[in-house]
Amino acid sequence: MKLGRGFADEIIKQKDLFHRADREKLQGARNWQDGLLDFAFYDKTLFGVSARVLLLRIAIFLVLLIYIGRLFWLQVIEGRRLLVLAEENRVFVRYMSPKRGAIISSDGEVLAGNKPGYRVSLLFPVVLPDKMEEEISYLSVLLGMSEAEVSSVFDQAASTPFSTVTVKNNISHTQQISLASRLSDLPGIIIEGSLIREYSGGEKNSSFLGFTGKLSLEEFRDMQYYRYRADDLVGKDGLEKQYEEVLRGESDEKLLEVDALGNEVRVLKETEGEKGKDLVVSVRSDWQREVHHFLQEGIEQYSATGGVVILQEVQTGRILSIVSLPSYDNQLFAGGISERDFQALLGSTEQPLFNRSIAGVYPPGSVVKPAVAAAALKEGIINETTKLSDFPQIIKIGGWEFPDWTIAWNRGAHGIIDVKEALAYSCDTFFYKIGGGFDGSCDGFANGCYSRGLGVEKIASVFRLVGFGQATGIDLPGEGEGLVPDQEWKMRVRGEPWFLGNTYHLSIGQGDLLATPVQIVNYVSAIANGGRLMRPVLGLQIKGARGEVQSLISPEVIKEAIIQPDILSTLGEGMRLAVSHGIISPLREAGVEVAAKTGTAEFGTKNANGEYETHAWVTGFFPFDDPKISFVVLLESGGKSNNAAQVARDLIDWIVGRGQI
Repeated sequence: MKLGRGFADEIIKQKDLFHRADREKLQGARNWQDGLLDFAFYDKTLFGVSARVLLLRIAIFLVLLIYIGRLFWLQVIEGRRLLVLAEENRVFVRYMSPKRGAIISSDGEVLAGNKPGYRVSLLFPVVLPDKMEEEISYLSVLLGMSEAEVSSVFDQAASTPFSTVTVKNNISHTQQISLASRLSDLPGIIIEGSLIREYSGGEKNSSFLGFTGKLSLEEFRDMQYYRYRADDLVGKDGLEKQYEEVLRGESDEKLLEVDALGNEVRVLKETEGEKGKDLVVSVRSDWQREVHHFLQEGIEQYSATGGVVILQEVQTGRILSIVSLPSYDNQLFAGGISERDFQALLGSTEQPLFNRSIAGVYPPGSVVKPAVAAAALKEGIINETTKLSDFPQIIKIGGWEFPDWTIAWNRGAHGIIDVKEALAYSCDTFFYKIGGGFDGSCDGFANGCYSRGLGVEKIASVFRLVGFGQATGIDLPGEGEGLVPDQEWKMRVRGEPWFLGNTYHLSIGQGDLLATPVQIVNYVSAIANGGRLMRPVLGLQIKGARGEVQSLISPEVIKEAIIQPDILSTLGEGMRLAVSHGIISPLREAGVEVAAKTGTAEFGTKNANGEYETHAWVTGFFPFDDPKISFVVLLESGGKSNNAAQVARDLIDWIVGRGQI
């Protein structure tokens, strides 16, 4: 009982202690509150309120105002945009490779098509900043790209967020397996199916097919590409570039919800794209293979630095075959060429990316003599029966000498010849006289004197009439214009007047005159077809997705009747004689009668023996009595003209042997 009372007293004592402590805390709180209220309300020294209280009130008001303003900005002004951004943080657009239209030869071979493959793509906002350097380094090693190349893709992705950007297309099976095993450590990196451009023929066709590649930054900013994404492929050269609007397809699009690693959660929306249209071209694939073969043989046999062959349909201007060597394998570009490999192509001394057939400008040499003869006949300088002597074989003007080619070859003089024979034997002296005139002490034609010539302006005029000095308009990008020099040009560029010797050089296709192989074959086609200068063209038909012909690419006449029919007949006969009795002996035994003109065009500077290097040219048409095909063969730095004629002979025999004319 005593124990119970003592225990109860102890409890009462402890409660009193707790209550005393609570009363002290409560009194302290009241004192603090009273002090705060005194500070806030009872220290009236300025306008009834103390300075400290006034400042506190202002501060509280400003803070509240800032919070209210910020809330209004986020909820009202920026509400819609922020809602979209919040959604996009988990939504991406995945673009599948568009199905580009095919390029098909006239004999039905697919020259450029599509094949399935895989690519590595990047979903940029998923990539964590602290992971970027690690990912760039790993992808660089695995994909065989430089870190700068991979880094540029990340920069591109940052400028186009919430859609996929290709890191590398056409990855190998080994790369695919290696990458798949590490995807969990590579946020934002995905492997997806793609379409790869597939080219047949390699370097046989690359000069006219061209290739595709990703848009450059400059192209992306160009208004003509306003409908393209930064990741899109676009034609970069050749027909791929020329017919980009025809070949380009529209991508399939998937609006996806993805997780933090970029893995697909669900498809929100799917839009089917559209396949590009097919382009059928006039080029024959079997001819391309043989032309490439014979040209390559000729380059090797005659130690040429390069070469060109073009075969053209004389009545329409359609290109049947076109090869420029050295060339490159455009399949290198199909999966995205590395910067190292691209620089190797650019830096090659062989210039494989340079399309000599349309962009190479060369002194044409004697292949232009039919045009000079046409001008002289039209202007009445000579007629069909006029005969001139090639005496003297070396015309001297001051300290300058202008010899006939027979001097260098230690051959005898041609004697007294007419214009057909001058074409057949390519007599330089004859063309000096009808081009620039000759003022030697002589009397009439009998001993070779001839005082009146066309002069530079009339020669330049006929060269422009047949298409020199201007683009032909062939449906390939990057065509050169060449150069037709005249008095105004020489004074403007060289700062000196035109001399008679310049006219002599111009009359035989030398000096500053420059032409492209496609200009040469096109002008010869005009001689063969009755005087119509056509626009060279490769495009033939455009087909829709189901293979139906949607449109035809029609032949186009640039100029009508550039040379009169009787003059054309004279030129054609002179070119036929050049083969049957003249200097173009390799074509004499061809399987069909050929009309042709050769040219050995000097260029560069003289060597130790006082000789220039020469380009070897031949151009012409066949069959002579019913012209169907014109041709030009150029062996760059290929020696004498008959070297080119031998290549032409092999080609013509193959075509005739196949019964394809």
